This record gives sequence, C-alpha cells and structure tokens, in this order.
Amino acid sequence: MKTAFAFLVRLATVGVASLALVAWAMPSNVVRLISKEEYILLGRYGIDHFHAATVLTMVAAVAIYVVFAPVHLKRQRRVAVVAWSLTVVVALTATDVILRVMFDDAAYVHVGELRLRPPNMDHRLVYEDAPLPHRSLPTIRPGYPSYEVRMRTDARGLRNPEALDAADVLLLGDSFTEGSRVGDDETWAGRLAAESGLVVYNLANSGDDPQKYLAKFDLFGRDMGAGTIIVTLYEGNDFRRSAPLKHSVDDYDLGEAIGNYFRFAPIRVRYERLLREGLGRIRADAPVDDRGALDWLPFPFEANGRISWYFVKPKRIELMFTGAPAFAADTGWHTARDAVDALISAAARKGARVIVAYAPTKARVMMPLVVDALDAVAVLRYVQLLGDSLPDGLTDVRDTEQLAAAMARYEGEMERVVRDYFEDRGIMFVSLTGPLREAAKRGLQTYFTYDQHWTPDGHRVVADEMLRVLGRR
Repeated sequence: MKTAFAFLVRLATVGVASLALVAWAMPSNVVRLISKEEYILLGRYGIDHFHAATVLTMVAAVAIYVVFAPVHLKRQRRVAVVAWSLTVVVALTATDVILRVMFDDAAYVHVGELRLRPPNMDHRLVYEDAPLPHRSLPTIRPGYPSYEVRMRTDARGLRNPEALDAADVLLLGDSFTEGSRVGDDETWAGRLAAESGLVVYNLANSGDDPQKYLAKFDLFGRDMGAGTIIVTLYEGNDFRRSAPLKHSVDDYDLGEAIGNYFRFAPIRVRYERLLREGLGRIRADAPVDDRGALDWLPFPFEANGRISWYFVKPKRIELMFTGAPAFAADTGWHTARDAVDALISAAARKGARVIVAYAPTKARVMMPLVVDALDAVAVLRYVQLLGDSLPDGLTDVRDTEQLAAAMARYEGEMERVVRDYFEDRGIMFVSLTGPLREAAKRGLQTYFTYDQHWTPDGHRVVADEMLRVLGRR
C-alpha cells in the first residue's frame, strides 16, 4: 500500500512537471492580446499565462526536490521547504506592509466598490498617444501630439479646483466626464465651468457606472442645491453591470475581501510593473502571425488635409452590431436605467432636473466614416479574435459593401433605446454622436489614436454641445 502511494505521488509530480513544460511551450494567443492592448511578456505570454506557468514550475521544482530525494534526506528537505515557505510569506507580508505605510501612492481610494482619487492630489505628466504594451501592432502610426497634463483633485478626491458645498450643475459619469489623459482646464467639465458662468462640480471618476453615479450623488451631491444634473452614459461599458453595488467592506464576503486585498497590494502592483517593463521589452518586435487581422489597424481618416489614425478593440466593433431588441432585453441596460431612474427621482425631490448625455464609442463614431475603404475580411477576422462566432449582424457579411450595409442597418440601435426610454419620461437626452462625428469630418481628432477617450479637441466639442444645451452658447 505504501509503495503504491509513493508511486502515485511520484506520478503526480511528473504530471505537474509536464504541465509546467507544456505551459512554457505553448504561447498565449498573442494576436488576441494585442487586439485587447494587453501586456505580453517575453514576446509570447500574457501575464496570467506567465503567472500560471511560473507557479506550476515552482510547485514542480519543490515536489521534485522533496519526492525524489534520497530516503535519508526526505525529512530534512520537507522541513527546509516549510521553513523557506514561511520565510518567504513573512518577507512578502512585511514588504507589503512597509510599502502601504511608507509609499502611499495608490491611484485610488476605495469605499466599497466606489473609487475616489487621493485627496488634494496635484499630478503632472507628459501624455504620449502611443501603445502602452511594448509588443503591439505590426505598424505603429503617429498618434495625437504629445502634451503636458496636469490633474488635481479636491479634498474629497474628485477632479475639481476645490471641494464645494453648493453648485449650479453637477456632473456624473466615468472617465469621459472626469477627463482621462486631459488637463484640468481642457476637460469638458473644466471648459463648461470656465465658459458658462455657472458653478459646476464634477462627481465623476474613472471606472464609475450608473449605480456608482447614484451612490456618488447620495454621498456628495444630494444637498448641494444644484438645479441641473448631467449624467453621461458611455456606450462602451456603462451597460455591463448586473450585480448590486457594494457600498462598504461589510458587503464583501471573506473570499472577496481577501481577493481585493491582494488585488490592490502595492507589492503586487510593483511586481507586475517590473514584469511589464522588463520582460515586456524582450522580443517585443518579433513577427506577428496575424493572418491579416491586424494589418488594417490603426486605420486612417483624412479630412481637410489632415490624417488621423484610429485603433479600436474588437469588442467595440462587435458592440456596433447590437440590435435594439437584444439591447432592450439586456440585464445590464435594465440595471443602468434603474439606477438613473432612482437618481432622477432623488433629484426631482430636490427640485433639480436631470439631463442624460450619451457618449458613443470611438469605433461607432469613426468606422462609418471609413467603412468603404476597409477590408471586410480583415475586419471579420479581427472581430473573431473574441471567439469563433460572429455577432448576428456580421454573419452574412462577405465584402466591404455588405459590411457598410450592416453598419448602416445597426447604426445607433443602442442609443435609440436609451433615447426613447428617457425622452418618453420627459427627460432631456443629448446625443454626442453627431457633434463628435461632424467635428471629425472638419479635421479634428476627437479621439486618441491608441486610447479610447476624447482628446482635448473632443472635449472642446462636448463642452460646446453642453454649453448649447444649457443655453450658454
């Protein structure tokens, strides 16, 4: 019996070692990782793949060290493994605690699922519109010109010059309203405040969604006396949530709490940063066997003698072919609209009106302008990086003419559902799709090349539209 058990243990050890070798031998889907703008290590592994292969290798090495040890050394090696393990755990824990205490440089402060910036932050950087991962598209085109960004937060950790107790206009939204990669004075919120003559207070944070908009209003905005509340809904990811918002640490179960502790651990953040910058540079320029799926990106758009380039993720293209019936029945849309409805009711009790602004994706604004020049086969291959199946709107597409027809057929379907819902309830709805697209036709680059957000020019367009809506233009 003992001999059989020992044999099974050795067999399991060999199995784990074999799995480790297979994990290193098989690369990740590099083309798919590039399409999602994810980091690639050693030119062939996604970060999760690399971690899995590393863990398997460590487990296999320790198992081989112990299981295949001579009989007289087995006990000694077991004790050594336990001692090493405890030493590593203690060292990592101590390092993490020191980093948390001495280097409080987290990008966000978390209140349950709500995220706030560190209070009274004053951060400067030069933003370069270029791919973040070292291994990226086969052809890199020039992005929006580089410029200096200054980002300040108030005492609440919100992007305002100062924390106010009263305001005329409250803004709720995600990174498009907070102003990602754009300076304080160039965000549409900053422009609106400077040019409207109104007191504007921005409650938005990157990563927020409609349930968080409602929570932010309850937390900060309910008693500010604002007469107008502008809620910006981003087409890209504001309709994904289906679970209730967690408002405090008490809403998390033990597993979730532990997961969050390690997820935001500063030692992990620094470790992954080292991996990206160190191993991410190795073989970053290796050839990519993409079968033409990436060759068309970033795509160009020329207007008024100016060429701008645009990279879009396959998920954003797939989203363009969401039909109104499917979206209207989607749980994510119901969750979002219920949160906005609750916000509208809370605002009405305070005598405030709500304006719903709709922010489209870069793909939806720009791709219809260039569809006649696109290779439909390449676009389909690119979308299929998400999986083998295509969305219903693309299953019968074989050429560019059919792609253009499908794009026209699905144009604005999601937006129409949102517009009809709120306008039927007497809520003002503002579409930013038309202004952004018309600005692009005039030669303005309203979205960054490699990032999904609005450029300073895009924020200018949105600010002008909001000023018009508020009667200040």
